Amino acid sequence: MIKNIRLRIELQKEYAPLRGVRLSALDSGDSNSLNPGRRAADGTGGKHMIPGIQLSTFRPLLTNSDQVADVLRKIAALGCHTVQLQGIDPAVPIPDIAEALRKTGVRAVSVQEIYAVFQRNRDYYLRLNQAVGGVWLTVSRIPEKADVGRFAQDLKALAAELSAHQQKLAFHPVYEDYPFLDDLLSKVPEMDICLDFYHLWRTGQKMPDWIDRYRSRVRMVHFKDAVNGRMVPAGQGQVDWTGVLDACARVDYGFVEQEVWDTDPFACVQSALAWLKQGK
Repeated sequence: MIKNIRLRIELQKEYAPLRGVRLSALDSGDSNSLNPGRRAADGTGGKHMIPGIQLSTFRPLLTNSDQVADVLRKIAALGCHTVQLQGIDPAVPIPDIAEALRKTGVRAVSVQEIYAVFQRNRDYYLRLNQAVGGVWLTVSRIPEKADVGRFAQDLKALAAELSAHQQKLAFHPVYEDYPFLDDLLSKVPEMDICLDFYHLWRTGQKMPDWIDRYRSRVRMVHFKDAVNGRMVPAGQGQVDWTGVLDACARVDYGFVEQEVWDTDPFACVQSALAWLKQGK
């Protein structure tokens, strides 16, 4: 119990900046020049990609077992049966999470957490991923001031540990990781990628080109959007989706995500899923 309380405090500190504030001043430029006019997900790509929802979207609604079960029921009612787990209060018993998934017919293909938080609570996240049948354990963010070579060694050890349990490791880069990302990925070739398009778009790189470069390793993607730093449903913001879905043709799972909202979050993900499926 005490360990779960400590983990909850750590998570509150890590995610406090997401509560109703701008994601970054970087995104506060002229909205007309960035064209927030709902750039469509073009083409017919991503035909084999399974759409899903990143559960961090509902973080404030995942504080107890009943809430987790209710969120999963509502997700299933939307016609979505695939999720990536993140944001569930650690006080919620792992067996309750697994049972709620079973009862609703929703499959969790991955558990995700910030690497620094995971590292301090390894047993919890390893047990959670095992209990829900996750294919990937996904970690994000290169730790601040970390040596990339040493971090790569730690990730290789984690990948080997997961492999012994028939699981895989994936890395979710954030904006600040990109100057070091190619080096890190070259040092851990056995590690898959969970790509967040919002973070990649912020770097100014051409997203389809980046996906093509790591085509065999990008197994999951996050469709996330914003207007001047405020999150909106995917497809309704400033992110330029040109060519992205075509580039995702061999990606396994595409999760819509919106960590901050000022309206019904289920309506937000329903809109994002409709946009994604229309683009497919």
